[in-house]
Amino acid sequence: MLLNGIINENEFYSDHYLSEIFEGDIRGVLDEWNARETRERDEAKTRGEKGGQYQGYRTPPNRLNGLARDYIQGLREAERIRHQPQIQAEWAGAKLDGWGNP
Repeated sequence: MLLNGIINENEFYSDHYLSEIFEGDIRGVLDEWNARETRERDEAKTRGEKGGQYQGYRTPPNRLNGLARDYIQGLREAERIRHQPQIQAEWAGAKLDGWGNP
């Protein structure tokens, strides 16, 4: 099992536990997450939503992937407008709209 984001600080867990047992301990949670996302995606399809329009539940790893994709797209967009001050101001205003308001 790939343990992205899990750091065994001060070797709190043994290597044996992390490589052989941990996945079994969390398998039920992972299966629930996957089943819920699958079920909700299927329900969305029956309602006529297309795959790219799905806004329902996503597993934590899938949400993280989406955030990474959005971040990289944002970096590309920022690079594209870097030398265009008017567009920069409009872009920042759109991205920050509503931030700081209760």
